[in-house]
Amino acid sequence: CQDALKEGECKNRVKDLLISNIYPNTPCKLLRTEVLAKLFKENTIEKMSDLESHECYTKWSSYKPKIVSPIDKATYMQNTLTPTEYRKIPIECYSFKEDSKVNIFIDNNDPIKASSGEKVYRYLSPGEHIIKCLDQGSSMSESIVNIVEL
Repeated sequence: CQDALKEGECKNRVKDLLISNIYPNTPCKLLRTEVLAKLFKENTIEKMSDLESHECYTKWSSYKPKIVSPIDKATYMQNTLTPTEYRKIPIECYSFKEDSKVNIFIDNNDPIKASSGEKVYRYLSPGEHIIKCLDQGSSMSESIVNIVEL
């Protein structure tokens, strides 16, 4: 709730008790990779070094790249009457390394070079596909997606 709201106007208020001088054991998990990806996407931060002064910078910069599209273990249904050009799936991967270039692999084919957060559109044939994202620090993540054409 925002401070400007009057008492009682906030429907999602949560009251919690804190012990003085006691902090969570995992303070760096408060900012997940999804949140970092959103900060990049909204241009709140331009590069990882914008967060260098934060105590959790080392932890965050060690994250594996995050594939935000396509969604892992999702099934995408497409109409066969739609032209192939319009059945392309956006592939989007964020790297949390200072050098924000990534290589995207679809089913271990040749890499597609992209910038962190850049959407790359590709047609995926019906069936299961493995999407991998490799960042400049040699960290890799993968997502499995299933395409069904009706």
